[in-house]
Amino acid sequence: MKGLLLKDWYLTWKYARFLLLFAAAYGLAGVFFEDAAGFSILPVMLVAMLPNTLFSYDEREKWTEYAQSLPVSRAQYVTGKYLYGALCYAAYLAVIAALNLAAGTEDYGTLFAMQFSIGLLTPSVLLPFMFRFGTEKGRMAYLLVISAVFGMSMVLTNGARGVSALAKAPIPLWTLCLVIAVIYILSWRLSILLYEKRKL
Repeated sequence: MKGLLLKDWYLTWKYARFLLLFAAAYGLAGVFFEDAAGFSILPVMLVAMLPNTLFSYDEREKWTEYAQSLPVSRAQYVTGKYLYGALCYAAYLAVIAALNLAAGTEDYGTLFAMQFSIGLLTPSVLLPFMFRFGTEKGRMAYLLVISAVFGMSMVLTNGARGVSALAKAPIPLWTLCLVIAVIYILSWRLSILLYEKRKL
């Protein structure tokens, strides 16, 4: 597993480091602007989609076929993608949370719950499609899901008003985060089942 995580880190640094830098810069800008919720959408989506991006590179370079000759099971490969995505997203949230708390951002608990939920829900929906159909065949479903998630994100955020409305939601925010975390785990199990049945 350590080798898979290192491989993804090297791949990230080679192909996606500008994506991470852009996400960090945009997230940092959100700390110093009044509409922090609006600024949080794009970087959250970019970081959350990192496992999908890396999977696309693996397929393009035929690494998925090469992995069949290695002592790495398909379940381990899928687990590596989910774990790497969760670690990267946790690091991103930790940095942004520290900056927002230092800047005294109002209602940041609500904003954090929104970022956490969107960030885990995106790969939870997208990754099973990618592992089942691959990058090319799953492209249409990929675009549809991205559009739906982005549209939902815009509705949820809607600037400061959206964050205030989310804070007054009847469901406690910690419950929402817990439900999204469970969905992420279920998505991981589903992706393993789908990928193990797929012909490479």
